[in-house]
Amino acid sequence: MPIAVSIAATQSEAAEPSANGEFTLSRTGDTSAALSVTVVITGSATAGSDYQTISSTLVFQAGQATLVVPVLVLDDALGEDSETITLSLVPGADYQVATPVSATVYLSSEDVVVTALPTNDSISEPSD
Repeated sequence: MPIAVSIAATQSEAAEPSANGEFTLSRTGDTSAALSVTVVITGSATAGSDYQTISSTLVFQAGQATLVVPVLVLDDALGEDSETITLSLVPGADYQVATPVSATVYLSSEDVVVTALPTNDSISEPSD
């Protein structure tokens, strides 16, 4: 039976300042050897400022059928809309990609977004 790898967002809601998200990769088939899996990381959140950088190569240890990948949130002072972090599996020579092939964690900010609205500064007094 060939090795197959899938991914899920097992903690799909993350939030500043410290509610972390989580991806879980699962592999079926032979688990007797270590297995390196390549992922592509996309989304509107920025690695290094919104969350700690995630490696694009994830390693199952020998005997390991699941691999937890934490999304460690970094707090900033920016008011931001909800952002996303998506991990997508890339096919490899040693494994097949099973469905689902990608998963998304949603990151919300606790900082308030303030929107300034234009005002009419032209005030005139009635003339006598």
